[in-house]
Amino acid sequence: ELRVPCAHAPALATLEPEEDLSPRNCAEELGYTFLPCVLVNLSRAPSLLTGNERPQPADIWRDEIDAIVVPAGACGGAAVLSLLDSRALIVAVRE
Repeated sequence: ELRVPCAHAPALATLEPEEDLSPRNCAEELGYTFLPCVLVNLSRAPSLLTGNERPQPADIWRDEIDAIVVPAGACGGAAVLSLLDSRALIVAVRE
């Protein structure tokens, strides 16, 4: 509805920091939510088009998708629901 990307990150109990910790990993080690990594990569997340946007060469259209693999608990997202009446195979994976 809002047409904005969203993401979640797990929150884990903290452990003692490693002595030879790389400076690039400090945010991940101190936070234990992995949120910095999620936010950095959120800009790469695909977005759904409404039809008003100008098509780009790298766009993927639903009739080009043969199969998708999603967590079993994430089958209600807009991307998955939009594929229900297409030829795409939807594979739900449960732990």
